[in-house]
Amino acid sequence: PIADIPRPPENADLILVDYAWESDEETLVHLRRLESLMHETGFRFGMRLFLASFPDDTVLDPRWAYLTQAQEPWIIPSEDREIPIFCLASDYALFIGSALNDLVGEFRLDALLLTGPVFGSSEEGIYGCAAFEHDHYGSTESLWKMYESLKLVTDFLHHETSELLVIATQDVWSSDSSDDAFFGVFDQVFDGAPTSPFPEALFLANTSATKGD
Repeated sequence: PIADIPRPPENADLILVDYAWESDEETLVHLRRLESLMHETGFRFGMRLFLASFPDDTVLDPRWAYLTQAQEPWIIPSEDREIPIFCLASDYALFIGSALNDLVGEFRLDALLLTGPVFGSSEEGIYGCAAFEHDHYGSTESLWKMYESLKLVTDFLHHETSELLVIATQDVWSSDSSDDAFFGVFDQVFDGAPTSPFPEALFLANTSATKGD
């Protein structure tokens, strides 16, 4: 039940929960209850989710896939499933921008914490999308196009909800450090992987803890 969520630190201001695009109706109902409770008690409310991955292949164009130099889709293995990565230098950027905006409106979100790889992976030797059908001529140019698309997405979100806080984790970038252009896209950037500790002003609640009577 919601009451079982650990008590946030005293100086917490923003409550974040993990969100999965494939959440079932029961989870969505409890997330709505949690949102109402957080706002009623004076907290801001936000969600953490993958930016360049979406699980429902019935609404996605396979041509949006992020392709490696071997012309293979970039797939991230996880404990329970494989996570396909989509290229933000394709029309996927329009799709995900609209989906994020709908999510902000549905749950009255104050913040989005975007995570997961977007540009590439230094560990896997992936530096840019090599797909031929996207809005770029090669993997190097794709990085700049992804910057442009990402900036358009965040600008759109801010235009629709001016007070929205758009945050990213460091793993959105492809290396251990980011340049000024990357930092300029987001309101805040956190170092480290999605599981790294966040500032005490933020409190990451467990979505599964919202279930129950």
